[in-house]
Amino acid sequence: MRHNLIDPYSPEGGYYECRSCAHREASDERVTACPECGSDVRNLAVPRE
Repeated sequence: MRHNLIDPYSPEGGYYECRSCAHREASDERVTACPECGSDVRNLAVPRE
């Protein structure tokens, strides 16, 4: 069984969300601060438990 047939996801860019104002930003570059308010962002592609 080939795993790429089960989960075709392949990261081509990041999708980030601000921890303070909830602004979302899609970017091919790593985003470390929210462009709206300057607060920390989290990468939504990283699984959380």
